[in-house]
Parts: sequence; C-alpha cells; structure tokens
Amino acid sequence: MFFQPPMHANARQFSIRVYWRRFAVVVLSGQYIGTNAKMGCHSGERGMKQSTPILIFLFLLSCGRVPQSRYFTLDYSLPQKIGADGRGVLFVQSFTADDVHAQDKLIYRPSEYEVKFDHYRRWISSPTEMLTKRATEYLRELAVFSRVTLVPPRSKKFMILSANVQQFDEVYSKDGHFAKVALWAEVEDSEHGNNLWEGLLAAEEMVAANSPEGIVKAMSEATRKVLDQLGEKLKAIR
Repeated sequence: MFFQPPMHANARQFSIRVYWRRFAVVVLSGQYIGTNAKMGCHSGERGMKQSTPILIFLFLLSCGRVPQSRYFTLDYSLPQKIGADGRGVLFVQSFTADDVHAQDKLIYRPSEYEVKFDHYRRWISSPTEMLTKRATEYLRELAVFSRVTLVPPRSKKFMILSANVQQFDEVYSKDGHFAKVALWAEVEDSEHGNNLWEGLLAAEEMVAANSPEGIVKAMSEATRKVLDQLGEKLKAIR
C-alpha cells in the first residue's frame, strides 16, 4: 500500500497556470460566441474589429510561462586513501542501463508500478555517464589499484569493471520518501576472462526535505553508499 506523494512544485505551479488559462479561454470564448450570435448578419467589418482584441488576448494567454529547467549533479565526500600499496590496473567500462535510466531527467516513482519523469529537473548527464565517471573518480581516490582508467590498457593483465544501472530513482513507498540507487556490477580478469566477482550493490537514503536540493542530496548520499560497497568488494578481490 503506497501513500499519495505530494505534487512536485514545478508540476503544481504549471498545473495551476494551465487550469486558469483554460478557465479564461472558456469564459472569453463564451462571451465571444454570444456577441457573434447577437450580431447576426452584422458580423462584417465591425465584428472583425471587435473580435480582434479578444483573439489576440486568447493567443497571448495560451503562451503561458513554462517552468525553467534546472540541472543537478551529485556531491559527496570522497574516501580516504587506504595507502600507497595499491597494485594492478582497473579498466572501468562505460556503465549501461535500460531506457528509463539512459536519459537525464530526474525519475520519481509515486508507486511500485508507475514511473514518472521530471521534464524541468535534470541531471547534468545521464545516470550511466555520471556514475561511470563518479565510480572512476572514487576508485582513483581510494587507491586500491595503482591505476584506474576509462581507456582500455595496453597491458594484457588487468581487471575489468562493468556495471548496469538498475535504479537511480526518487521513490515514494509506505515507509516514506527515499532516494534509491542500485548497480549490478561485475569484475573480470582480462588475461583469462575469469569472472572474479558479480553482485548487486544497492543503497537508499531518506529524503529529508521535499525540494530539488533535498532530493539530490539524498541521491548523492545513496550513491556514496553504493560506491563504498563497491570499494569494499574490490579490496577483497584485488
């Protein structure tokens, strides 16, 4: 059982403007039609002159102000290096995702069955691109490996990290309002093609404030938790 989530601010403001525009159009259109009916056969040049201001007003009214698009990025504390003993090379392949998570709109789920896109709040890039770069940055700072690269190494022996973005959503559930991030990750040995590890990395963070900044802050923290899990897995198999 899911509670009804509050309407997003942009959607609420836009809906109010749309409803008022429609109301005004109906009222003015009714007045216009009534005037024409009374005019009857005298709807020549005089009728055109009278109707022009109303038509211009209706046209301007239909061109309502569209909410301004806003762009967001993740922000969290990077890990402390574990020391200078990192060894080996890790090649981070570009993360993949389904069609839902391959675009830059913020995603929110008002129920477990429904997916909605926020057309006026967007990430600076798609979750796949953003998380690929964030994971690379995170693992370089962690220094589990002597080198972490987005370019295929020339050496024969290195590890390959691949991941599929399965969740990067704002979610409303019976338990509350959350940011949820999930990756299915795999690590392979390039030399023999052996699968060294694979598994689901998932985390959630409660949204403390129902605002764009509050949602992005929770998404950032959930992402950091997932990358912490990834770092621990790589420490264990390096």
